[in-house]
Amino acid sequence: MKRIVNYSSIFIAVFLVFLSSSCEKNMGDPSISFLEADGFVSIDTMLMVGDTVTLGVIIESNGTNNLQSLELLVSDQLLKTYTLDEDRGEYSFKIMKSASQEEVWEFILADSKGNRVSKKLTLTKDPNSIYGGILSYNIKLGAQNNPIIPGFIAFTGPVLYDINSAFLHQSEIDLVYYYDETDEHVLASPGANIPEGIFSGDNTIDTWATIRTTQYILSDYTEEDFEGFFHDSFIIQNFDTDKAKRKAKNLTVGDVYIIQNEDGLMGAFCVKGVEGTVDGEIEISLILQDK
Repeated sequence: MKRIVNYSSIFIAVFLVFLSSSCEKNMGDPSISFLEADGFVSIDTMLMVGDTVTLGVIIESNGTNNLQSLELLVSDQLLKTYTLDEDRGEYSFKIMKSASQEEVWEFILADSKGNRVSKKLTLTKDPNSIYGGILSYNIKLGAQNNPIIPGFIAFTGPVLYDINSAFLHQSEIDLVYYYDETDEHVLASPGANIPEGIFSGDNTIDTWATIRTTQYILSDYTEEDFEGFFHDSFIIQNFDTDKAKRKAKNLTVGDVYIIQNEDGLMGAFCVKGVEGTVDGEIEISLILQDK
């Protein structure tokens, strides 16, 4: 029988052909080992971030007590528990290296008598890796007439500012949120062509001495895809300067944009919620390169 289980970026193919057995006597520990074969990793390995390897796990009962569960942990964090009721099996895991310096993959096998054994394999980050880590933030921004929530953001931090505070930090501002009757909910760089009259007062963007530009690309990623990002290759591989714009407009829930600020810092955001108009707000999940 062949069973395929999908979990985030880890793809697990399960092949099980077993005999049922039951016995009251405890006959000792079951066994667990890594498959040693071409195309499979079976020892501690150094990998570039984004590289993919396949790990095979062979499990076998003590000949009397049925296997009951297989736990998968990554760096001591429980990722998945599989319920078993068989004597022997092979699991195949396809693993993409994360941006962490080290990740320990541990498999803990238990049988019906509570006997437990484990097997570990460590994946280490290659220092020559092209890709790196990301930092995640949940952020609310207020439109131009929102009396409470600020609408300007500097990625360094990140830090939120209202328009008067943003004027004092204009050399740091990467993104501004506003509502326009034509483009509706908009995230733009200060250097975009923001319509006259959107902002009022003495410190409107057209009075700034320093105006930064952030570029945006609407991606084909879904909200579910976005939640699975765990290093910056997902960003870098999908940014095209020639197609980039200075604003993201008509934003709706689920939109995913790839962005790059004037300093070359890259990231992405997913729209989680929009509300109101000129006094409204937008909620985004923002990820930025960890540099």
